[in-house]
Amino acid sequence: MSGGIVFIAGWFHLKGLESESERKIAREWLKTPINFTVAKSHITKSTAVFSGDDPYVPLSDSEIYKNEPGSSVIIQPKRGHFTE
Repeated sequence: MSGGIVFIAGWFHLKGLESESERKIAREWLKTPINFTVAKSHITKSTAVFSGDDPYVPLSDSEIYKNEPGSSVIIQPKRGHFTE
């Protein structure tokens, strides 16, 4: 069964990681390849939401979401990393 998904501040690259602990946690996520063909077969519709001033997720990652899984992209101004 296929379904829709919303990505909030999803990332393929990270910036602003200051501690070794942060880099260690992110390392495995960043190294794990994603098979977009398989992923797309399970997703009927996707939307990716980004902040224009996210300190961790580069806005350029929005293009990856647009091109790879074919997500609609929404960019919210001045929302940080959506965690506050």
